Amino acid sequence: MSIAFIIILTSITSFLLLKETRSPTTFTCLINLVQHNSASTSNLLINYTFEKKEGYIGIDGNIKMNDGREQEISRRIFFTFNHNGESYFLHSIKNIKFPTDNTDENDIKKLFPRFFLESNKDIYLKIKKQNNGQYLFFIDPITTYLCKGN
Repeated sequence: MSIAFIIILTSITSFLLLKETRSPTTFTCLINLVQHNSASTSNLLINYTFEKKEGYIGIDGNIKMNDGREQEISRRIFFTFNHNGESYFLHSIKNIKFPTDNTDENDIKKLFPRFFLESNKDIYLKIKKQNNGQYLFFIDPITTYLCKGN
């Protein structure tokens, strides 16, 4: 083997290792979200888990509609994903609604993008890891979460 070949191989390996450590694809984080809008107030616990190229989102909590109705939500969204740095593209594979989930589908459609409600839907996220181990989630158009890393 030539010295040039070894240097090139070492450089490529170093680049790939550095790229992997700078953009981890395995992490979990937890969001406690209280959201008010013109129709309801939601108190939700959202858990994101990313493992290599797959993941899931757990959503649990309650939604109080302004007309007085109270609803419980309990769902899991399984997805595949690709990412380039902070840009994540998720594709929903399976959405499970647990028996305790009594949300009205017409109400929930006003609160969540279709990715969270149906299989075979896509969503784009920007996820920025913070120095304190937390993550900032940006969901188009302007939704932002601060997600506590586990």
